[in-house]
Amino acid sequence: QLMKLHSANFSSFTTDSAMTMHRISPQKGIYNFEDADKAVQYTKENNQRIFGHNLIWHSSTPKWVKELTNDIKALDQFMKEYIQTDVGRYKGIVHGWDVLNEGMETVGGEYRKTLWYNALGKEYISKAFRYAHEADPEAILFYNDFNIERDTAKLHGVLSMIDELKQQGVPI
Repeated sequence: QLMKLHSANFSSFTTDSAMTMHRISPQKGIYNFEDADKAVQYTKENNQRIFGHNLIWHSSTPKWVKELTNDIKALDQFMKEYIQTDVGRYKGIVHGWDVLNEGMETVGGEYRKTLWYNALGKEYISKAFRYAHEADPEAILFYNDFNIERDTAKLHGVLSMIDELKQQGVPI
């Protein structure tokens, strides 16, 4: 019934956890697109745009990825492979991606010290956007976060990050 209400009243669909890393790559070397494919099929059947949520998020990083943090090259290679496999599978289908979700601390304007940040530095952000763009140059690439409308320090931190990324030519 909820899906009937959705399909009758909306023209786009954003996935919840169907396209998150812990669902897509729950184990090393394993990719499971079953739920993501169902979301894509739903949007095709209902003539809706689909937005992928999300590629990199500290809360959806599988535990096995932590094993890679001692090998920066392997972690970066996995991030590239994962993003390009996921985005590449849905090239021309997924209209836009939340490339990075919640890359800033909950309060204030500092970068969140995730395993990605701690191992790869803040450059992991620009790399993630570039990897996604390489896989689908037509997809719109987003940064997603919360509380930026209430926390001006966080808002300014996000805006500074985005300005820096744009100055580097990062497709965001």
